[in-house]
Amino acid sequence: MECSRPSARIRNLTIAPQDIPRSILVATPEEFVGRSHVHEGYRLDGRAPGYAPFFAARPAAEPIWVSADGLYQVCAIDDPDFVMPETVVLPGPGSSLPTAVLLRTAGRTVGFYVAGMSWIDPGHRGRGLSPMMIVSACVLARGFAHDVSSTMGYSAAGYAAHVAAHREAARIAAGEAA
Repeated sequence: MECSRPSARIRNLTIAPQDIPRSILVATPEEFVGRSHVHEGYRLDGRAPGYAPFFAARPAAEPIWVSADGLYQVCAIDDPDFVMPETVVLPGPGSSLPTAVLLRTAGRTVGFYVAGMSWIDPGHRGRGLSPMMIVSACVLARGFAHDVSSTMGYSAAGYAAHVAAHREAARIAAGEAA
């Protein structure tokens, strides 16, 4: 199956309105994104060796979200051997591991979201998938899936994806198609 072709706008098929955490809905877009600094120096290369564990991780059998065309799924990680990469900075001593999700298509991982970082293989970008990874991570975390108490560095695209995720969460909660 060829996945680099343009597709129709992605629509929510699996996240129900009641799945959206209330903490997300009462937050303003600025509160949802959190304190941030936007600069292109914050771009990441998700295929760099430090992120390899995401591509080797076993996804959960049931996806959190499936695109309307069925090509993409966002899944939790269900792998007892998964070790969070050292490239993922934890908020502080004693903090729990951040919620991470995988973007999958045709049986392989093509992106991930963890701790405010969203990355998708270039051939799969531009389809509204990052916001749905972020919303899925919030559903899995039952709240914010990134640390909004510390200043986060975003690329312009990463910042825009978080703003769009807040908007999509509100649409889903209102019962509208995302």
